[in-house]
Amino acid sequence: MARVNLRDEILRRRRDQAGLPVAPDKSVTARLVERHAATVARALADPGAAQEFREAISAAVRAEALTSQERDALARELTSQVLGFGKLQSLVDDPTVTEVLVNGPGSVWVERGGRLERAPVDVSGPELLHLAQRLAAQSGRELTESRPLALLTLTGGVRVRIVRSPATRQGLVLAVRKPATPARPIGPQELVALGSLTPDMLDFFALAVRARLNILVLGETGSGKTTVIRNLLRFVPPEERLVIVEQASELVFDDVLPHTVNLEAVDRLHDPVPVYELFRAALQLRPDRFVLGELSGPQEAADLIEAMSAAFRGGITSFHGDSPEDVVRRLTLLLMRAGFQLSEDQTRRMLHETLDLLIFCRRFRQDGSRKVVRVVEVCPLGGGEPFRDLIRFRYGGLDARGRVAGEFEYLRHLSAPKRLRAWEFGHPFPDRFGGTGEEDVGR
Repeated sequence: MARVNLRDEILRRRRDQAGLPVAPDKSVTARLVERHAATVARALADPGAAQEFREAISAAVRAEALTSQERDALARELTSQVLGFGKLQSLVDDPTVTEVLVNGPGSVWVERGGRLERAPVDVSGPELLHLAQRLAAQSGRELTESRPLALLTLTGGVRVRIVRSPATRQGLVLAVRKPATPARPIGPQELVALGSLTPDMLDFFALAVRARLNILVLGETGSGKTTVIRNLLRFVPPEERLVIVEQASELVFDDVLPHTVNLEAVDRLHDPVPVYELFRAALQLRPDRFVLGELSGPQEAADLIEAMSAAFRGGITSFHGDSPEDVVRRLTLLLMRAGFQLSEDQTRRMLHETLDLLIFCRRFRQDGSRKVVRVVEVCPLGGGEPFRDLIRFRYGGLDARGRVAGEFEYLRHLSAPKRLRAWEFGHPFPDRFGGTGEEDVGR
């Protein structure tokens, strides 16, 4: 078999960059892929064979008379084109990038530091389609004109949403969301340093978790919900058995909480396991406490609320909602869709008796910062206020450096019944949590 000449390919690229005519020839990628066709086929069909492909490509590149930098660059490019994200790979690998968005050929954007910016990457229509179809095939999905939508969870928790024609005028749209698990996750003190919350708020959340309050963390996508949940879980007593259910694993605490079980919706080369089935399995694993990464469907909503209202208090999940009223309204609709044998009014009453604390997160588009902007207590209906604001962030405009300014206001105490519950668990709330010191009549 003739040896692949990578030096010719390097020269061809340099001539192309200089605007000189280039004789038509197979690209080095195509030739190497052709040479190792069997290995490529195994790598695409079986993720476990990917290492075999990487080793074969590295050996082929090392056989050429190239500089070490040229060999490394070509090996990385070949591997990314066959197994990774092709021209988008450098963006996916960039630790400062949290999301890669492709709005069709030639339009690539990234989210970096909470802000969107255009990326200097040019991807053609055929390259995009090939990438999307390959990613879908590796995940056991079909992407055709008759099935133009695909939602993939890749190795490492990377989530990819694909929309192709005829469902989009742009030809093909791609959104790559990287898991919120940086090499060194943002810890409690870093949240304070970033201005996302205050030390007193951390103390309050620690007591709320230890008092086994049922907590919903709310906000739009990218507002920092997962980061807040990750830090709430640091306050779970280490002797508790914690079961975490997620679409893709992002909440891993092997070093902090040794008695943790992570359940993940399988979505690679297998039919996905519905989250509600995983959640039901979690409740049968003898948890002291459970976490549902994101609440989205009616079945898991029904199981979650039933569990929170019964033997598994202290549950934590994230949800989308703009206000306390919106949260209860949307949860009520989900429960009604799940076939709850209760009237709408009875369902609302049950939610008010089950939920304890709502933590609202927000990403400020002016500077990309993320903050906890509101903490609300949910109270039973029929005895006064349905919701009680405990903490608010008062927006104060932008400072001289263009950053969001403002202050956190502590409005009032947690209600008496919830403070009593904390006392029963051995974690009483001190008097400093609350601004007015008002009486909690009937609460």
